[in-house]
Amino acid sequence: MQPIVIADVTVSFEEFERLNKQLTSRRLLRLWALPVLSGFVSWSTLTRGGTEPLTAANAVIIALLLGFVVVMLQVLSRRAVRTAYTANRALSTPTTYILSEEGVSIFSTSVSSNVQWSAFHRAAVADGWWHLQTTTGSYLLPADRVQPPASSADVTALLRQRGLLA
Repeated sequence: MQPIVIADVTVSFEEFERLNKQLTSRRLLRLWALPVLSGFVSWSTLTRGGTEPLTAANAVIIALLLGFVVVMLQVLSRRAVRTAYTANRALSTPTTYILSEEGVSIFSTSVSSNVQWSAFHRAAVADGWWHLQTTTGSYLLPADRVQPPASSADVTALLRQRGLLA
């Protein structure tokens, strides 16, 4: 197999945030249970377990609480993404990935390493990027940075051959 080179990869915060939203959408759906649960607990408390009618004032309190919970989820989610992005300086440093039979070689000004294919346990595709996951970290590889003579189809085929993509 001819090595596949994905050169000069950098990830902007905007790209990282967008990819993070796409790749974690299932997990975020579970977070929406929090406002629902908060609303139910508020309703139950303010109406004494449903035995008293819901007054307009109580409805406003519940709506404000739900709005606060939703806004805080958004703020905390964005803050967590920003923290993850700034903690990983490799995302903003030009990095070259070479995919071969043995694994993935990673080269940048601060890192030079080889990761065997056995270390990867999953890959996902999101908006023209491959997201490769190991037990200790993950790698974002953009399809538009694959160097000729290879193509993005070659990368997808290799990931499928390795059992990382369905």
